[in-house]
Amino acid sequence: MKLRRAVQLIFLLLFALLIALTTFPLKISLPVDLFLLMDPLLIAGASLVTRAIVDGFLVAVLVLAATALLGRFFCGWVCPLGTTIELADEALYRRRKRRWPNHQRVARGLKYVNLIVILVAAAFGYGLTFLLDPIALLTRTATYLLHPLVVLATNGGLDAVRPAADKAGWLGLYYARLHQPLLSSGSLMAAAIFVAIIMLNRLQRRFWCRSLCPLGGLLGLFARLSPAQRRVAEKCDHDGKCRRACETGAIDEDDLNYDPAECIMCWRCVDNCHLCVNTFGFTNPRPRLAQPLDVGRRRFLAGVAGGAFGAMLFRGSPSRLVRPDTLLRPPGARPESAFRQRCIRCGQCVKACPTNTLQPDWFDAGLEGIWAPVHHMRLAACEQDCNVCGQVCPTGAIRALGIDEKRYAKLGTAVLDTTRCLTYAQDKSCLVCNEACPYHAIAFWQVTGRHNRRPLVDWTRCNGCGMCESVCPVEGRGAIIVKPDGQIRLAEGSYIAEAKRRGYRFEHGTAEDQYGGTSPEGGAPR
Repeated sequence: MKLRRAVQLIFLLLFALLIALTTFPLKISLPVDLFLLMDPLLIAGASLVTRAIVDGFLVAVLVLAATALLGRFFCGWVCPLGTTIELADEALYRRRKRRWPNHQRVARGLKYVNLIVILVAAAFGYGLTFLLDPIALLTRTATYLLHPLVVLATNGGLDAVRPAADKAGWLGLYYARLHQPLLSSGSLMAAAIFVAIIMLNRLQRRFWCRSLCPLGGLLGLFARLSPAQRRVAEKCDHDGKCRRACETGAIDEDDLNYDPAECIMCWRCVDNCHLCVNTFGFTNPRPRLAQPLDVGRRRFLAGVAGGAFGAMLFRGSPSRLVRPDTLLRPPGARPESAFRQRCIRCGQCVKACPTNTLQPDWFDAGLEGIWAPVHHMRLAACEQDCNVCGQVCPTGAIRALGIDEKRYAKLGTAVLDTTRCLTYAQDKSCLVCNEACPYHAIAFWQVTGRHNRRPLVDWTRCNGCGMCESVCPVEGRGAIIVKPDGQIRLAEGSYIAEAKRRGYRFEHGTAEDQYGGTSPEGGAPR
């Protein structure tokens, strides 16, 4: 038992460490999306949706193979959400010596329904894995809830010790401060789902793991193949301690038989057996395979109907035809349909974004786009020397581009709102957007009869980085806004070649080269 708890804590700390290191620049060679790559449901769902093998497929296959050999060890030893639920269970409820109902077979089969819904929807080309997958859920919660809270608490602690650091002359500590992430209302829903999962323990111990988790259902199917089986000696006195100790209700009422699809290899039955008659060893799994799976025809049909309905719901969504004119995906994002299929809404790119311009979407792109990353250029621009979002994406929804090629992944084009721009609406002098633009895409031209020059965006030089929008001095919504006009989103191929084919020039020179001179009152630049 102590060994298992030590292993659980090691994997949980590793998960937290990888989340913390999901920053720009990446500081380690170990993939920060390791746990996402180890998740067979995420990889299988993404591969089924895209009709292609995504990166990380081999790692997921190895996890399934290990499950077929050793049983559901991932759920009992590795899964960070399972460990979190177990620790919360012990901290919040078990101290009250509460007795949970240990056998609820009706609820137990719901995880198979969820699994069927996800796989059927994926077969129709719509990814729903992100809604219920445990690794995606915990990663999203860590990014949108736990990380901001940790940063807030750390900054509070730094503020508390700052006076002492000033007196001691510790300037590094005195000026130390972490960047506080700013997240949208979508993060509140992610937090609410996580709290709900923890609170479900009031109904039954590890209710999520035994009744709802689709990954647990998938691993349970492979665990039925495992030769690692629980064995009970004939001198068992059937006192029920092993059954009551079992975290997932895998042991039947007679204390002899058990369901390997439900067993998470926690070994509590072994530790709580006073006669030492419970053991685990390798035996022939064929007799176990002869036992019926706890799914049922009605649940199977309900899962198929649910997956088909979910696919139909997305197919008929108006958001698939009408997208907001401010919806900007990260640089290197695949075309919208392919992007939504691959994106598992884990929040890794949002966590790694150094300027915090990437935020989780909240119904701007409809139900299918919920929690997917979008740019909020008014908060900050897209850092041009950063390509980390593509590096941390586990499914290739955002392509991993080099810095040079990322520059040509045009996000959109800056558009001026002349009714709000200070130079147009109030005839004031303002050069902020021009000074901020790294590609000199904003030219100023003189209008006859006006005192101040007017800005104009050269769409062939603007790559949509959003620097102009982030620094615009107009209160509220900026007078210059990046819209997805002219954006480049490729499933494959070179962004540099595509940009040059379209006549884009994100290199040396200025927009004045083409748009210099004066213009008559109200006319266009010549």
